[in-house]
Amino acid sequence: MKITLLALVFTGLSSSVFATVTTEQLSGLKIKSAPVKQAGQKVVINGEQFTKQLTKQAQTISLKRSARSLAATVVKGDIVTAENGFNEYQVTGEIVVELNTNSDVQALAKQHNLLIKQAYKDYYVLVDEHGRDLNQLVTTLAGLQQIKSANIDLRDTSLGIQ
Repeated sequence: MKITLLALVFTGLSSSVFATVTTEQLSGLKIKSAPVKQAGQKVVINGEQFTKQLTKQAQTISLKRSARSLAATVVKGDIVTAENGFNEYQVTGEIVVELNTNSDVQALAKQHNLLIKQAYKDYYVLVDEHGRDLNQLVTTLAGLQQIKSANIDLRDTSLGIQ
């Protein structure tokens, strides 16, 4: 009996609180947007700007190296956030390349110490398992004659899908 009465009092109270604010009152308020501060460093991946979250390991490394050089690096496992602040991605350590016709992917992978994970027509997924800077590796690959395009693969973690 006491629980039912208490619930009725709370229900009546909450509806009266919400009913006292009108749209006219709300329209008179001046709302200012506050800048969102994201912890981390700016980094460009595949031509788009992201904010890289610094892990404790990365913060320790930054004591030994300049923060500027650390921010420019992208390695497998890094977590980056899109400029909108909503989309979060994990760097997979994979590079998707499109080769020109008649290019030898085996020789290319061997020359750059990469593994071939997957192939479809002229597209290949190459994997770096050595913890190298993927931005630098992609820049090197994109400059080769036999490669049409090279991009770092990002896994969208904002949806909670692993």
